[in-house]
Amino acid sequence: MDETKKLEHYQKASHWRDRLAATLATIQVYAETKDLAQARGGRASPKLANLKAYCTSQPFPLLAEDKVILSEGQTASSSPRGNTQRTLRLPTCSG
Repeated sequence: MDETKKLEHYQKASHWRDRLAATLATIQVYAETKDLAQARGGRASPKLANLKAYCTSQPFPLLAEDKVILSEGQTASSSPRGNTQRTLRLPTCSG
């Protein structure tokens, strides 16, 4: 939390918070929808192929499809420091 407080003085902080909340909500719903589709009998539809396809298929997406990038550029992906900062550990599902 201390790191996020450093951003509060920026004029766009509330916009960034809103965008982050929309992004996280979209990722959560996408993951749950894909998981449910697979649990109901195998393969998910092409609309669930990836986050960008999911956002494109939604009539009123919280996250615009042009905000979803499926891969990083060469410079970003080849930077060990940057890669470490953008890599998050996810809990394993026990199901």
